[in-house]
Amino acid sequence: MGYDVRMEPGTDGLNSTLAPDEAQLLSLYRILDEGNKKAVLDFVRFKNLDTAPKP
Repeated sequence: MGYDVRMEPGTDGLNSTLAPDEAQLLSLYRILDEGNKKAVLDFVRFKNLDTAPKP
């Protein structure tokens, strides 16, 4: 369960599985207000649809 693993303050264990650029994106995302978070998600979803392979 992880009870024997000490967690450093401010860490949630997720960062250890992220590439440095992913961790940076997450850190920046977390400081955005709700409107900008929505804008970022909309942009990423748009870019994903834009670059998705066509059937």
